[in-house]
Amino acid sequence: MNQQTSELSAEERRALLASILDELIPPSSDGRLPGAGEVGVADFVESELEERAEIAPFFEFALSSIDELARGRGSAGFAASSRQDRVEVLREFEASQPDLFGAIVAFAYAGYYSQPRISERLGLRPHPQPDGYDLEAGDLEALLEKVRQRPGKRYREC
Repeated sequence: MNQQTSELSAEERRALLASILDELIPPSSDGRLPGAGEVGVADFVESELEERAEIAPFFEFALSSIDELARGRGSAGFAASSRQDRVEVLREFEASQPDLFGAIVAFAYAGYYSQPRISERLGLRPHPQPDGYDLEAGDLEALLEKVRQRPGKRYREC
């Protein structure tokens, strides 16, 4: 694996990650929603990588590869690249590493949509746990009976 990101300072690495996240989920054109990098999704990603140490090397490889692709285009790195070059670099990385790119996108979405600030601006209720969603009053047994009558078992006994 490339060691490029290990040569970056913590601040440079953070800027790299934030700029990647801002390209994956950019700010809205009306200014209502910030980009993923701006809203702090990098903190979410870093926290997830600390908890899942087994996948951290893959993310390090991804960051290195993306930055290296940008440098290969003559820029000082991904974070210093133009918007058009960033998009092209991410498309190139996606084509060469689709599974890894998909994982980065999944982390970006999970981090972005778990932000209370984003939920509020989208008019969504905050994360339902630990209290769950309110259920309408009704006959739940009758609803479950419809599922039980379907062919094949599509439920589990509790």
